[in-house]
Amino acid sequence: MPIELKDLNKLGFELKYSDPYVLNPKDSVAGTHLTNKKGNTISGTYSNLTDKTIDIKESSMTSINITDTTNKDLTVFFPGGLTWGTTIEKVKEMYGEPKDEYTGDSGFAILTYQEDTDHYAKLTFSNGKLKGYELYI
Repeated sequence: MPIELKDLNKLGFELKYSDPYVLNPKDSVAGTHLTNKKGNTISGTYSNLTDKTIDIKESSMTSINITDTTNKDLTVFFPGGLTWGTTIEKVKEMYGEPKDEYTGDSGFAILTYQEDTDHYAKLTFSNGKLKGYELYI
């Protein structure tokens, strides 16, 4: 991270905008989705890391939110070799103890690894297995 949007386009993910959308220098837009032909979706924050105004399609992804709910047939490898279904125990073995751990009802859990307020990874689990990944840089 950050990942240039054009590199995600090479992987088949497209940002669908019919009207031009520009980002001023150092601006960002959150909650925007990229979709591929199979319907897999990646959402995140897209940022202009340059000192000039650019089209959003020239921006960089500076946060990512991806779940296996909308991406069942998409193989994803996260830092350290994590992938869908990695257990909580394996994540802790690989990443160490999280800064915060939440365990909810029905086997739902969240591990948060945080460097500071703006830089963190949040991993979501269902029945002890990785189901969602958020990374903010």
